Amino acid sequence: EAVPAVEVLNGCGVPELGRKVGDRLSALGVPVAGTAGNAKVVVEGEEVNDFTHETSSLIYRSENPRVEAFARYLGVLLSIEEISSDPGPGAEIIIIAGRDMAS
Repeated sequence: EAVPAVEVLNGCGVPELGRKVGDRLSALGVPVAGTAGNAKVVVEGEEVNDFTHETSSLIYRSENPRVEAFARYLGVLLSIEEISSDPGPGAEIIIIAGRDMAS
């Protein structure tokens, strides 16, 4: 089966961080669906950028065991400890790059 697509979101506001993490993943052969987005939060009904992430996190959006296994593999590969499930549409795996990835 195909490797799950991964989207990288900037969670700390460091310029080009999503792209840099995406490039690192691409160099390792991981298919990257996008790197230009920012993490979001809803404030008073409006979606705004969320740059409060000090540590990176990973969310897998599919209940397929293959996707969860690949998400956990990426967590080890990128030293991300916070891994959670949130089934929904979009990329099967979302990485929120925190300030810990900026160094």
